[in-house]
Amino acid sequence: MSLIKHRPDLMVLVPRAIYPGQMFRVRAIIRCQQRLPVKSIEVELVGTCVWYTRSQYGKLRNDEVFHRAVARVCERDELAARDHEFPVQFELPEDAPATYTGEDLEVEYAIHVHVAIPWWPDARASFIAFVAAPYRPERQRQRSVYTSGADSLEHHRPYAEFSLGSMTLYPGETLRGAVALANVAYNRYRGVDIQLIAIETYPAFLGTTRHHRRTHRWSLDVADINEGEAIRFSLQMPADVVPGFACASCRLSWFLEVRVDVAWSPDLRMWVPVEIGGPRATEQAVVPAPLAVGSERLDLVWQATAQQTGYTYAQAQLTKTIVDTHIVISREHRGRRGLVLVGHISFADLGIGLRSDEGSLRGRDASQTAHLQAALSGVGELAPVHASDSDIWIERADGGQRLEPLVELAQALEQIACAINSVRGQFPPPAAMAAMVPAWERAAKLLSGRLLVAPMIIVTAAGDMPIEVRTDWDGHGVPSRTVLELRPGFPIDRRHRIVWRQSDTLAPLEAAELPLAALAMGARALAIDAARIRVFLPGPLADPATEIDRISALVRLGECLAGPGGMYR
Repeated sequence: MSLIKHRPDLMVLVPRAIYPGQMFRVRAIIRCQQRLPVKSIEVELVGTCVWYTRSQYGKLRNDEVFHRAVARVCERDELAARDHEFPVQFELPEDAPATYTGEDLEVEYAIHVHVAIPWWPDARASFIAFVAAPYRPERQRQRSVYTSGADSLEHHRPYAEFSLGSMTLYPGETLRGAVALANVAYNRYRGVDIQLIAIETYPAFLGTTRHHRRTHRWSLDVADINEGEAIRFSLQMPADVVPGFACASCRLSWFLEVRVDVAWSPDLRMWVPVEIGGPRATEQAVVPAPLAVGSERLDLVWQATAQQTGYTYAQAQLTKTIVDTHIVISREHRGRRGLVLVGHISFADLGIGLRSDEGSLRGRDASQTAHLQAALSGVGELAPVHASDSDIWIERADGGQRLEPLVELAQALEQIACAINSVRGQFPPPAAMAAMVPAWERAAKLLSGRLLVAPMIIVTAAGDMPIEVRTDWDGHGVPSRTVLELRPGFPIDRRHRIVWRQSDTLAPLEAAELPLAALAMGARALAIDAARIRVFLPGPLADPATEIDRISALVRLGECLAGPGGMYR
């Protein structure tokens, strides 16, 4: 053995993220260039609170270890000249804090590897480990309305109320809240600022020090507000916030500071304590609504409605699913109109050009509209504010404080959903193309596809490339054109993208490296973009079978774009 020893190279493989309360594996790799005697090899996981103090000498680092776990993976031995791998298993306590980097306070984790070499300097190395906050369900906490002081309300001084939909905030998710300002006739409110503040508490020479780290700020517009009007807002929480903690001598807590800017008067400030939760695996589908006045009674009313109608009440919404039709009832604020009940019905595409026309539902074709209205005849007055082929929105001028109007709306929405389910797929063909349906059905069979009668669309595919023979309609319900569309399923190279119109010459198409001239012959236009190839023909098309050659050319073009080895990609 050589008298001069070579210290080995040290490496550590750790998971991308370590979660408290879960076992994780670390692999220490010792790379020896020559045979090496060792007294011991230790792998150590260390969690440290770090805080910085300032003095006349600058910024000083202080630290305190709150967690240490040591594993001796090798006793006295001689390592051969190769890589040696030592697996180690660690587990952090469930209440261990996540990795945090603040202004004066930090939480850091490290993996230390120590190779003790007899009669030679030891080999040591440290590696950073990232500990993420696990998601934990929100604790049941009493939500409250925070005020700037009741005395101010009685003496025409600035007054504000503030509420949150949830006292637990999750990284990257949406937080909904509300601010209400009073005495607006006697005070000029210029704005409301909301700041997320991390309070870092750490030891100092005499006691402890609290540092306010202002992380994110949002501003609300309060122009032209009414007395006591709720200003509802949605805040997108930052993705890099971590839960608060108390470990060793350090502590991290979170607050929302609400500051109301008042002209010619001291600003109003309210401090709202909040919790930060760990990130969810998936984004929350429903965002909690903030509390309002009389929230206890409001909850009872909505729960009673759910019991009477079979809806599900959660997160300030009534929801129900009938087959694949979804109903949601919520309360929304509409400015000076105040609170309204909003009913939203979403369903699969009807393909009839559904729209709202002076409070009634209309389609592009009179026979299809009559078919829908016959199915909805027993529902009563609808008065939809918006409608499309996939959803209907209905609003009622009611704040949802009373049981009877809420039950009535829930039952009406359920009737609409059942009627749409019953009529879907049974619409007659548009009158303008009724005589063409047999030819379209034969063409659909010839193309091994299916015909959607209501919009007059044939849906098929060539391999994994979807194809549509689609009728486009103008605003008066007249078939304006027929579109042959193919989606290759991959981005089309920019050099092949083109827009050609009938007024243009065929020369550019004939000179192109793709077979485009056959597609454009007799067509109104040809368009190739990043995702699809479209050929525009006059409409209506009496028999799609007459365009079989063009459809075949469209498929060949898609195959050319795919090409062996992707030559056209």
